[in-house]
Amino acid sequence: MTLTDDGNGFDPATTPAHKRGVSTSIVERMTAVGGTAYLDSTPGHGTTVRWIWHG
Repeated sequence: MTLTDDGNGFDPATTPAHKRGVSTSIVERMTAVGGTAYLDSTPGHGTTVRWIWHG
């Protein structure tokens, strides 16, 4: 499954730990249950998250 928006985007490498909502709520939780989630975001170009369930 893929979700893409055309919002402001952000730089995941420079996002402070207390503002990692997508990383914590999607990427880490998918990993915890045996899936994978990929996050791609660039300032000014929106964000794409792709989920893969390996179950």
